[in-house]
Amino acid sequence: MGPGMLLAMFGILVAGSIFAFFIGDFTASGNGTVSANGQVTLSQTQQIQEHVLQKREQIVANQWQTGLDASQIEQVQTQQVNVPSALLMSIGKVVNNLQPLQASLYYGYFTPQYTWIHEVDIKETFHDVTTCTPKGTCKTTCVENQQETPVTFLSYANTWDGTLTDTYVDVKTGYAGCPDGVWTSTWELLSSHRTYSWSKVWNLFAHIKTQQGTFIEDSANRDVLAGMIGAVDPSLGDPYVQHMVSGFNMVFQTGGLPPAGSNEPLPSAKVMSILQQAIGIVMAYNTAHDISGGVNESWLPYLAIIVMHESGGNPDAVDPILVDGEHASGLMQMLPSTFVSDHLGAYTDIWNPLDNAISAIGHIESAWGNPTNIPGVVAGTGVYHGY
Repeated sequence: MGPGMLLAMFGILVAGSIFAFFIGDFTASGNGTVSANGQVTLSQTQQIQEHVLQKREQIVANQWQTGLDASQIEQVQTQQVNVPSALLMSIGKVVNNLQPLQASLYYGYFTPQYTWIHEVDIKETFHDVTTCTPKGTCKTTCVENQQETPVTFLSYANTWDGTLTDTYVDVKTGYAGCPDGVWTSTWELLSSHRTYSWSKVWNLFAHIKTQQGTFIEDSANRDVLAGMIGAVDPSLGDPYVQHMVSGFNMVFQTGGLPPAGSNEPLPSAKVMSILQQAIGIVMAYNTAHDISGGVNESWLPYLAIIVMHESGGNPDAVDPILVDGEHASGLMQMLPSTFVSDHLGAYTDIWNPLDNAISAIGHIESAWGNPTNIPGVVAGTGVYHGY
């Protein structure tokens, strides 16, 4: 098989895989095949199966946490020098369609290495203490109190897509002396340098063949894999992944931008991905229950507008104003009673943005029929007042 044919086959494979990944059909084994517009139908049983699959991959990906404390784990996650489960899942998809799962094998090629530095933050406070003898002789003494706090910082990481080098500086501030001096010596980040390289990825594929053959090192195959990783986790900062995430946004915005004249901003790529997933899940539910005339992919831009009006894209938003004794909550600002009434299956967490969006779509279907019927969503239909 020549490189051109191989690449074409990967293109066919991934064209469906990316859309399937967006709605959680990781093995593309739903109630049917990927349609011409990339829609995949999932049963509730399969949704559970795919969720279990993702959890199993996450457990393997989290092995880097072994031996680290909560502060260290937070630093690694913040700097994104962990091993993302999206990477292992995407590689598994390309290698053998995740059948069987081999995340532990793949993880071995990406086991990260961390170097930590251990320092001490110091805070000294000074105050006058006056003591007097029975004869009335008084003496004022400057008393110093010192508090030491051990701190640990990540100084170097070698991870799946390159390296990170952080340097720190001891910053001394304040006045050491009475009557009310405060002096601190704290370690702060001075600089952070990140280099990106997919050499470990290509090393894996040099040793592990896919069902189609060898996944060769070239820009097209890199984009294929980066696209799949971004489809699973669009928040990853890897430049190749973000390049593909930006491409997804352009696809969604073609026919998916707010209507001309609306001047509405779009939510983040992660929120757009969540909305896309929610649409797919509700569409699958409607198909399974012979419900017609409900949500479809054309709803995406209008749901994006609603999100920006309601929460600004913040899944933790809470409206301080009570409505019938309840606070609207979450990504799409659902009232708890409405959320319960319109939720689907196991999607029962109002603070989970996906669950929140699924329930909101159900409410829009029943209350409005279509988001375009909500005043203020489409340009020229008045001021937005909620849904």
